[in-house]
Amino acid sequence: MEIQLQKNIKLVLILQAQELLANIAILESAVSKLEQEFISMHFQVSQVRIELRLAEYHWRHSSQSLF
Repeated sequence: MEIQLQKNIKLVLILQAQELLANIAILESAVSKLEQEFISMHFQVSQVRIELRLAEYHWRHSSQSLF
């Protein structure tokens, strides 16, 4: 009886370990996607900042030429 209990415990632990590994793989995939989105958004923010600075530069120089 005790041997069967030990086998059942080992089986449960193996199944839980497999489930844990599967969950880790899912989380790694999600983190990878989030990292890619972060890089993309960071690039977009950089582009917007450049465009904003360029617009401010043009606005300053165009308003100075009026006076």
